Amino acid sequence: MPETGYRSADGFRRLLGTTEIDARQFGRAVPAALVLVLLPVLLLLLLWEPGKLLARRSGGI
Repeated sequence: MPETGYRSADGFRRLLGTTEIDARQFGRAVPAALVLVLLPVLLLLLLWEPGKLLARRSGGI
């Protein structure tokens, strides 16, 4: 396979206008992304269960 001068990731990086990040930046981004993903899930669970209990006690279900 001939050398094209850049990796396919470089092509995507140019297409999307992004830059490389180092391991330290990646290490900070992953926990932040996990918090953003898990926070709504935990919030829904914490609000859903008491709401369900309240509805059952009031005879709504």
